[in-house]
Amino acid sequence: MKLNICIAAICQLAGVVNCLGFSGKFVNIPTEVDELFKQKNAKVLNGDNYQSKFSIELYPWNNTASSDISGVKALLYKDYSFTFDDITAGEYELLVSSYDFELVNERYRVLVDGNKNEIVAIKDDLRSPSVNVTSGVTVSYKRPLEIEFASIKQFYQYSGGTLTDMILSSPLGFIFKNQTYTMIFVVAIGVMIAPTILQYINPELADQFNPANLQERLEQSTKVQQDATVKTQPIGNKPVAPANNNQNIRKRNK
Repeated sequence: MKLNICIAAICQLAGVVNCLGFSGKFVNIPTEVDELFKQKNAKVLNGDNYQSKFSIELYPWNNTASSDISGVKALLYKDYSFTFDDITAGEYELLVSSYDFELVNERYRVLVDGNKNEIVAIKDDLRSPSVNVTSGVTVSYKRPLEIEFASIKQFYQYSGGTLTDMILSSPLGFIFKNQTYTMIFVVAIGVMIAPTILQYINPELADQFNPANLQERLEQSTKVQQDATVKTQPIGNKPVAPANNNQNIRKRNK
């Protein structure tokens, strides 16, 4: 009887030793989020309760020995921290997501080593069959896995914005986001509208650059040159016919 009790106690102690746990925390989460329902003074259920809209799940990774593939969910505390307890040795996939926030990474491979009593978390963006273990970090209750905040999710399009935002979000926004394209665009627009503006500032100068006026002045200049050529010729002079070479030869023979 005592032997059975000792064996049961040893097995239970071994099970406790082999079961590990770790904690995690979402960092740099903004305390105040300027959302549309706040601007409109509307009431939204759990609008400010961002912790309730996180999903944190831990699934076994290719664990054929275990029939439980539903995964384990963790609750998120007020300080954006969570814990997983009593994890047996093996490989797991940690999936985290938020309804309100974008995260830097939302998928981790968790390696639980029962012999070393160590848990390593590795970023697993592409869900590859093999991961680089050297890029992982050791996590525990005292050393939580830090998951960084990236940005706030935007579900609504703001109709009222600054002129700069409207231009950058327009189809021509890519031009103004690049300094070279902006300079080329400004020069091209300036060349196109310069003649129109010049007509109001200096009409005489604008007429000089008008293509129709340039053609007319060219024709007038050509006509003036022709008239000047005609006037320089002497009046009454007739053109002298060239001498006949055959007559000159006959005179010499005589």
